[in-house]
Amino acid sequence: MSNNVLSSVLFELLPLFGTSVWFLKLSHNSFEGWMSPTFLNRTSLIYLYQDNNNFSGPLPNSFSTEVPLPILMDISNNHFSGMLPRWLGNLSSLQVIDFSKNRFMGSIPGEFCNLDQLQFLDLSKNNLFCSIPSCTNLHLISHVHLYQNQFSGPLSYAFFNSSNLVTLDLRENQLTGTVPNWINRLSSLSVLLLKRNNFDGDLPVELCSLAQLSILDLSHNMLSGRLPACLSNINFTAIWIKNETLTDEITWDQTEDSSSVPIGRQKLPQQGMDLIHRLMWPVIIVDEVIEFTTKRGYYSYKGLNLNLMSGVDLSCNRFTGKIPTELGNMRGLRALLDSVLLGWPR
Repeated sequence: MSNNVLSSVLFELLPLFGTSVWFLKLSHNSFEGWMSPTFLNRTSLIYLYQDNNNFSGPLPNSFSTEVPLPILMDISNNHFSGMLPRWLGNLSSLQVIDFSKNRFMGSIPGEFCNLDQLQFLDLSKNNLFCSIPSCTNLHLISHVHLYQNQFSGPLSYAFFNSSNLVTLDLRENQLTGTVPNWINRLSSLSVLLLKRNNFDGDLPVELCSLAQLSILDLSHNMLSGRLPACLSNINFTAIWIKNETLTDEITWDQTEDSSSVPIGRQKLPQQGMDLIHRLMWPVIIVDEVIEFTTKRGYYSYKGLNLNLMSGVDLSCNRFTGKIPTELGNMRGLRALLDSVLLGWPR
């Protein structure tokens, strides 16, 4: 029922959904109303897409674990509000959470750390605050988007053991402290975005060990000290080149405006086998936009353009000393713009 102009209150749709419904896609319509416990507990939903509608109100306070546990929940771009419920941490099969572009507030419940099957987390563009929990058992997570919230405090050991992490986007929060020296444990990291926070101190040399890094944005922080010459050890190879050999790497949809990320290899129930090819590898659309500002203008990259990009932005910090000559050896780099020099004395 996606991509129509359908409208109704969600509760009125309940008679249409039997207990055998395991896949529901209501995306890009004009549905409204709140999500009742009856709606969640009555069906056998494994894949739930409610994104890009007018749903509102808080999520239910409880969820029955007697029904099959969902694998994917996408309720992005609605008007949901209130706190993130703790029962989400009990959904042991959950691989995808996209609650971005809503009005959620409060902290991320510590129960989220129990989601050891989680691969994709997007809570961006909400009103979440407090510190990011230090989850040490999210071994499978590959994409984290928490930008444009009000998270504060140091990173501590958030995602400390997430060696499969490809994208970490924490832009435009209020995070403090240093870039952690355990960053090298994120050996698969390709996109690291920490722009517009309050990070300070020296860049750790462990950053130089991120061999898969393509895009690094540390601009608009309070980082200081000398730039590590070992940054030249990072090839900054464009993402599309890596995709030729790394099948689990981030892949960008062939559109100009959005990116798609394949999630998991989950087998579905036998019903609806005509959908199996399309749904075997569920896809979440990511509206990732990466911005670079130079003395000559403002550049914004998204969708297919990101496929071709590699870049570094260290501008608007407090770095001192000379630019290491070794940085001239970063031959894979496609965007080392003038803006990165704004914080560097010459």
